[in-house]
Amino acid sequence: MMYCELVCAAQNLGLHDRAGDWTQMMEQWRHGRAFGGIHGRCRVHRAELLRISGPMDVAEDEAPAACSELRPWMRRELGWPLVELGIIRMRRGDLQGAEEAFLEAHDHAWSPQPRLALLRLEQGDLAAATAMVEEAVAHPPDLPWKERPPFGDLRLVPLPEAQAEIAAASGDLTALQRAATALAQVALRVPAGTLPAAASTAAARPAPGPRGCRGRRAPRGRRSLRPERGGCAARARRGTHPAGPGARPGPQPCSGPAGVAGGTP
Repeated sequence: MMYCELVCAAQNLGLHDRAGDWTQMMEQWRHGRAFGGIHGRCRVHRAELLRISGPMDVAEDEAPAACSELRPWMRRELGWPLVELGIIRMRRGDLQGAEEAFLEAHDHAWSPQPRLALLRLEQGDLAAATAMVEEAVAHPPDLPWKERPPFGDLRLVPLPEAQAEIAAASGDLTALQRAATALAQVALRVPAGTLPAAASTAAARPAPGPRGCRGRRAPRGRRSLRPERGGCAARARRGTHPAGPGARPGPQPCSGPAGVAGGTP
């Protein structure tokens, strides 16, 4: 468990090289010594770091394998590798596959935000993206998750990062400045790893013209996690998805390209 805590601390500070070193040591130690869900946690950390360093196909294999290893021991954490799987798929351009993973994580009581909001942005639904990230910033998910700092602004860094990106796309200068200020305050207190870069990136984001270039401004209030009836997922279920009748019809439990799968608890 000490290895896991050190990896988590390094990742939260954006010290990915340090996290990689400890993950390698953890990988060497766990064979023949680890028990229970430790194997699954090791795999999630490997997937997270491989998403950054590559190769991405190996990262995508690790995440569903972690689902299978966590399932018998730590079902409450099953959404963690599912969110990571969604992030990896989104990085690879598989937006439908990313949506399946994020929605399955949500079905397992694990918040996929702010990654699902960023996915909606990539899908061109700026209204949903804005509403989701505003809701997440106003009401941060309180997960029973020891892999992140238990309190303080440091654990919330992904939220203003996403808010800045979405606000820049929508032309919402007020939200963009608010997110940049939040990140700058965290980076001032914890000037380590990638935190100063995240703050500088948010501050440097240009706000385009009114309403942005990706869609309409979002109304205030909650938005459904799932797309409108005419969205991609709905068309896939009806067999009319743009990718064709053979497109994935909906969330598949812990499925990945390596053929690793598990049932719903």
